[in-house]
Amino acid sequence: MKIADKVNPLGITEKEKENIDKLIAFAEKNKFDIEKMRKRVAGDLPAPGDYPDYSVVIGNFKIVYTIEEHTMGWMKHISVSDALKKLPSVYHTAELIKFFGFEELMDGNLIIQPELEVCAVGIMQPFETL
Repeated sequence: MKIADKVNPLGITEKEKENIDKLIAFAEKNKFDIEKMRKRVAGDLPAPGDYPDYSVVIGNFKIVYTIEEHTMGWMKHISVSDALKKLPSVYHTAELIKFFGFEELMDGNLIIQPELEVCAVGIMQPFETL
């Protein structure tokens, strides 16, 4: 049992948990291979957050979840943004990512991009279940 199954300080509802499970299942079936990643970087494909199936809204947070092939292998990538266009707190981000099977936040996997129109915290970790 994951810690997210035991601890729920954000009050995430059962319906929201179901939506998270649907998002994870969708991302696992619709991975971004290296060719799609190259097209995204070149601007030939929209960002995953522009596709409703790659995101879920939990409270004031929009969460985008993808599985992507990079030169270092397959990675799971999550982006957390705040509906108020403020940078999400580290606390909220750390709690939300647990529902997606991410480990604790570490300096090496935390990407903060306040220069974007929507401030987001992004985390990448190896995806080991292919």
